[in-house]
Amino acid sequence: MIEHVPHQRLDRTRWDAMLGACANNLWYAQSHVLDAASPGWDALIDHAQGALMPLTHHSKWGINYLHQPFTIQQLGVFAPDPSPALSSEFLGVVAQRYRHADIYLAQHGMDTVVRGWTFIQQQDQLIPLDRSSEEIAAGYSTNHRRNLRKVEEADRGFDRAVPVEELIELLVTSPQFKEWGIRPHQEATMRRVMHAAHARGEASLWGVRSEGGLEAAACFIHFGGRTIFLKGAAMARGRGMHAMHFLIDSMARARAGKDKWLDFAGSNDPDLARFYAGFGAVPQLYLRATLHRLPGFVRWVLDKKHGR
Repeated sequence: MIEHVPHQRLDRTRWDAMLGACANNLWYAQSHVLDAASPGWDALIDHAQGALMPLTHHSKWGINYLHQPFTIQQLGVFAPDPSPALSSEFLGVVAQRYRHADIYLAQHGMDTVVRGWTFIQQQDQLIPLDRSSEEIAAGYSTNHRRNLRKVEEADRGFDRAVPVEELIELLVTSPQFKEWGIRPHQEATMRRVMHAAHARGEASLWGVRSEGGLEAAACFIHFGGRTIFLKGAAMARGRGMHAMHFLIDSMARARAGKDKWLDFAGSNDPDLARFYAGFGAVPQLYLRATLHRLPGFVRWVLDKKHGR
């Protein structure tokens, strides 16, 4: 039986233990990550099946709804034996409690119709790391290999221990951050999530410096045989140094044979997808799941609020 567990009744130790037993567990669903990304989150739990689903809820005008927190790429239903049928059960319970939801599920597809829900495929991209660094580099595009032959300056300025606040400040002042249209509440979420990961020793904060100044930086997360490229950015000088090529290649080589995947956490953007594919990344699908049972204007306001 699927039980709704409000935030105050959540046993985080048990939650993380159950998540660890799930075949599709992800770093995003750990209790401390959820605490940072969506304070006050609730859950649906089926103890008999060992299945669980975080509910990252919010409220506006007295309407409770589910949204996907910034930096948290995928959530959904986690289980020892995950399946579309099991996800359908959980989403049916969600629809009984909420009139609006816009969330992302860690699964490739749905083979059943779930009343009220719409599903759109999204694309993640991952480099397989279960091989040697030489084999990984052999899969790079000609253009990427050419750029990596020009990274001597980036290599000289390589910093493997960038302070978390300095990395965040580079992100929020970068041209990319402005292009992404990041809102203040999303920035606040990102800050909490990165600090939580850093405090747990789950993050590698790498950067490239020039004359002491940080020109590019990336936050990588390590969990469960997967390294996630959570966020990164480069200033103009960093781009000229091919610093992001250098940082990603350095991480791929460092984790080669240790992890299964280097997960780019996206992207549906064609330019970013081509950039990641240049490292030999392979696409993996997941789902955007939406539930709309609100007036059109209210739905539009909620979507605008959460950047969808």
